[in-house]
Amino acid sequence: MLRVDDIYVSYGKVEVLHGITLNVAAGEAVAMLGPNGAGKTTLLRTLSGFLRPTRGRIEIAGRSVLETEPHQLVGAGVAQVMEGRQLFGPLTVQQNLGLGAYVRYRRGGRSAIAEDLERVFALFPRLKERRNQQAGTLSGGEQMMLAIGRALMSRPKLLLLDEPSMGLAPLVVSSIVEALTELRDSGLTMLLVEQNPDAAVAVATRCYVLDVGRVVHETSAQGLLADQELAQYYLGFGADE
Repeated sequence: MLRVDDIYVSYGKVEVLHGITLNVAAGEAVAMLGPNGAGKTTLLRTLSGFLRPTRGRIEIAGRSVLETEPHQLVGAGVAQVMEGRQLFGPLTVQQNLGLGAYVRYRRGGRSAIAEDLERVFALFPRLKERRNQQAGTLSGGEQMMLAIGRALMSRPKLLLLDEPSMGLAPLVVSSIVEALTELRDSGLTMLLVEQNPDAAVAVATRCYVLDVGRVVHETSAQGLLADQELAQYYLGFGADE
């Protein structure tokens, strides 16, 4: 589904990604972990078309997307849940969800969009309870549910998630992880950026570790937890925690 081959990305004259190579197979959930400043968000912004690599190649479903604009990528089946959620605070929950399907409205198929809305409500029942509430008045966990739901309304083939557990209470994180696991089991392809290794390995079957703009390790999810030296050095947790 996703193939990234030796990409380099810069902000002005400062190079921040140095030869990133990775792949995500169709139906696979893969986690990208690493410390702050490792380049994880930069990578997602590049995959979503907001940044252009100076070198390398990015393919989605076998097609190069280096020159594809962000809105075109959404139409091609790529959706990103951004760090900070980026919701429209004055709009209601249902209005935010509707905006997630804006590309599909132009193609028709309103009955299918209505069905997808009910699927989102089934995945996150709390959103159905608050469907007429302004997004800006929701709790942090509810806002994350809404951000994921809005992305799902575009019917993505590839879902990119940037720190979905950030700043959330453990009980809320468990709800988010449960929903993402359900999406994974339904066959949705996901690339998940996380600093919470427990959340990441609960969803993903395979992990990449990024540091200073480079992939420094690739392992299975369980292999990540088993490698205490790797976990402690790059992710800041270990057997004594």
